[in-house]
Amino acid sequence: MRPVELSLRYCRARGQVAGVVERFIHQRKIRIDLFGFADIMAFDSWTTDAVQTCTLSGWGDHVTKLESTPYASQWVSREQNRRTLLLGWRKKGRFWVVRVGLLVNSKVVVTLDEDRPGAP
Repeated sequence: MRPVELSLRYCRARGQVAGVVERFIHQRKIRIDLFGFADIMAFDSWTTDAVQTCTLSGWGDHVTKLESTPYASQWVSREQNRRTLLLGWRKKGRFWVVRVGLLVNSKVVVTLDEDRPGAP
């Protein structure tokens, strides 16, 4: 299962409406993220999240990408309840586990490292 699919399930399991916003260009065989950093947009009554998703092995590269993309920091707004999240996935036995990072002051801070099976 692709990280985008896992992340959609993760967001929806938390009561958010979620959809993929990255585009796939068939001729060039590349994916282009919305605003250069978002794979998924998810929202509920309180927050709107721009989500970047990856495998845990690619976590470091994605942290660098989020921290160096100006739009990722500009998206974050406490007053408007907008967040930029990074969801990193790895398989543990038969289950997928997730690491959740939140962009705070242009730095990714790990807020949850689910090292137990069952997610999502």
